[in-house]
Amino acid sequence: MPNAGNPALEFLARCFLPLTRPDGVCLEDRHGSILTYRETAEAVRSVAGFLSEKGVQRGDRVAIHFQNRAEIAIALYATSLLSAAYVVLNSKLKPKIRKILDQEEPIEIFADESTLANLEDADDIPTKIIADEAPDSTRTAWRKMLSHPAYETDLPGYDVDAACLVFTSGSTGTPHGVWS
Repeated sequence: MPNAGNPALEFLARCFLPLTRPDGVCLEDRHGSILTYRETAEAVRSVAGFLSEKGVQRGDRVAIHFQNRAEIAIALYATSLLSAAYVVLNSKLKPKIRKILDQEEPIEIFADESTLANLEDADDIPTKIIADEAPDSTRTAWRKMLSHPAYETDLPGYDVDAACLVFTSGSTGTPHGVWS
């Protein structure tokens, strides 16, 4: 049954419906970002449109390696909107990140200036999406994605799709992933 039981898709559905407070604050972070429900929904759809154009589709995996910031929520919801799964990479697991990426095989990676150095050996992943300015042509700046045409959908997700892949810290060796 479409959307039933999938909290991410249900949240997105609420964002896309006419809201009584579309200009109410939805996301706020310590970096000064404040986004309304309307702005959040627009950003999610633009990022999903960009990811879709890059080939992300149902069942694919997208890595998210940001410090705490509003862009994390947008990346999570945009990935979920495409029925793809996201994997949040904890920056404190730097020595284990390559092992996680090898298991996860993401199509895309989101990062920011503070986490980009942890991905130095991830050149095999075609696109790196940077929350700040893109330092070179192998990366895409967040701002560019926000100007991308919106992904148009009637929310095709299914409750059988995994929303995320969570990895252990690998304290006893290799990190292990669990689908959720």
